[in-house]
Amino acid sequence: MKKKYVFSLLLLLFLILLMTWGCGGQEAENPPSNNTTQAVTEMDTDTGKERGETKEENKVEAEETKETVETGSDIKTEKASKDSEKSADKKLPVQGETASNKKTSTLQADQAKEKSTGPLKKLDQQKTPENSVKPVKKNAVTLLVTKDFGAQVITAKKVEIEKDGTVLDLLEANMKIETDYDGGFIKGINGLKTDKGGLSGKRTDWFFYVNGVCADMGADAYHLQGGEVVWWDYHLWHGMGSANPAVIGSYPQPFIHGYGGQAGATTVMYTPDKKALGEKMKKALTTQGVKTVSIKEIDENVLKKRKGPVLVLGEWQELNQIKWLQDFNNAYRKTGSSVHFTDQGLDLLLYNGEAGRRVSGSTGVLLATGSGLGDKAPLWIMSGTDEKGLEEAVNLLASEPNKISGMYSAAIKAGKVVRLPLLSD
Repeated sequence: MKKKYVFSLLLLLFLILLMTWGCGGQEAENPPSNNTTQAVTEMDTDTGKERGETKEENKVEAEETKETVETGSDIKTEKASKDSEKSADKKLPVQGETASNKKTSTLQADQAKEKSTGPLKKLDQQKTPENSVKPVKKNAVTLLVTKDFGAQVITAKKVEIEKDGTVLDLLEANMKIETDYDGGFIKGINGLKTDKGGLSGKRTDWFFYVNGVCADMGADAYHLQGGEVVWWDYHLWHGMGSANPAVIGSYPQPFIHGYGGQAGATTVMYTPDKKALGEKMKKALTTQGVKTVSIKEIDENVLKKRKGPVLVLGEWQELNQIKWLQDFNNAYRKTGSSVHFTDQGLDLLLYNGEAGRRVSGSTGVLLATGSGLGDKAPLWIMSGTDEKGLEEAVNLLASEPNKISGMYSAAIKAGKVVRLPLLSD
């Protein structure tokens, strides 16, 4: 009985040993996975320490990975944005970059980045402030203010006026004026006022000319262009019938700028044997800056239907053969010509059209007229009592035009220029 009990106990111990050996063999064939920590702790102290550290790092990475997953798309987006910025910085063109000079390359990269967005580009993108002041375009014009048909000069100067400025604007900026009829009528300049004459009947008033043509509109209505000449004169007058439609004292106007912004081609006409004088006047006008000048023998139809300024020259005995000119001479009291050719000589006229002085001998004449006020095609007449007188008139305008500046009309005798009309006999 005891033997049987001992045998059973040995058999049970053998089976226990057998089972223990089997588990150990299985463990050797299948090394522990990364998720198993027990086998790591059974290693020797040094190796276990290293693997323990590795295990702890893995745990940290696992936790970080878990946090990243839990954080979601915001962190992914931020990371992607940072990666994109790094990529963009690497793509910037940088001159002179070397591996040994990273700071320099970074500075150059920043400079390159700044260059790509400004400052020139920024200036281009800037808008002009609404309150910025733009340069005002101006025209240079000549202002002449006189008294007694130009005999007394009050002011004479070149001034600048804003583009499209009016004659009134010009006066207001340079003179002391008084106006009437809502500013369109000038009744006083520098203290000289319109005078109706009272019982004496001698009326005195202001008249103005633009480029030598008497204006047909108010000072507030005429818009000036560069180079034009504005002339105001304060003088006695006998009625509108004796007004001067045109004057010679603004030469070389109206041949350059015309009137009202319209400058037609200039025509010089001469009597049959005076072509050489015609050529001389053409050259003189061209020298003054007149763009288009043609010359031809005198034609009455052109006198009647002028399309631009016309200058006619010849001795009076020849010009008197043209009926239109003959009629013009006979109407001397109304034309404002200030001269009257007669069989006895040449009469120089007063402001009222009456004869003031008669001259004989060689005398030249230079005058201008027009078909009413505002004539865009005025007529100039150069004549003389004889050939010598005519040549004196031509030579004056061609060679010494400054001598007629500020004159309404002129007579030339023995080299002396007489201002017309006469103020007294």
